[in-house]
Amino acid sequence: MVVGAWRPAVSPLTSRSRRTASPPLNSSVRRAKNVTGECVDLLRQNWAWIASNPWAFAAFVVVAFGFGWGAARLFYSERIELLKLKASASFKAPSAQESAVKFHYRTTGRHGPNLLGSATHEVKVGQHISFQADVPQGQKLHVVLHGPPIPSLGASSAAWYFNVVGVVNWVASTYQESTSSPVQHFNAEAGPADMQFYFGRAGDVSIEVFEGESTEATWALSRFVWLTFTRPPVEPHASTGFSAGA
Repeated sequence: MVVGAWRPAVSPLTSRSRRTASPPLNSSVRRAKNVTGECVDLLRQNWAWIASNPWAFAAFVVVAFGFGWGAARLFYSERIELLKLKASASFKAPSAQESAVKFHYRTTGRHGPNLLGSATHEVKVGQHISFQADVPQGQKLHVVLHGPPIPSLGASSAAWYFNVVGVVNWVASTYQESTSSPVQHFNAEAGPADMQFYFGRAGDVSIEVFEGESTEATWALSRFVWLTFTRPPVEPHASTGFSAGA
């Protein structure tokens, strides 16, 4: 008989499971455990003082918490402001892109109040005005002008005139006179468009504006032309550069 200590049998599975190393912990989890352990050790080491001075310990906790809260708020407030600036910048970017494809009609042009501008409601016969628009890149503009009807069959003056000298980016169709209402079409490509313009007779004027590829009027407006003259009317001839229609 062999005399010795009795040992229980160990299965290979149990032995293997004991030898298997535990999976590595995440660094942040490990750091949190270390901090928690240090705090617990600190409390154990100073528990006698804490038990004898509870109010002093409570005041210390409040001060420490306030200091930590203030530091965190200062740090994260700067982060929040940076995020707000980035968000506002990304929000403004589409607006800038939208403005790049927006048709614009100025209040005044090179020659006076803009007939296509929203601030011009009435003009006078003979008053020099602008026919102005800013057409965005890749777009085009089509304007149809309907003017006051001819007052009598013997009248020779046209409803409006524009100066053929200095026309910027406007191409005009043939001026069509009729007993109901004269009409003329104006086309502009991308870029600023302007020309000097004035009316030769009084009455109601309607304007239809087709922006881009629209087959229906994007918007329309009406104007009234007063009979009061700002200067003696000038009939178109070669020396003036003004033309009735094309």
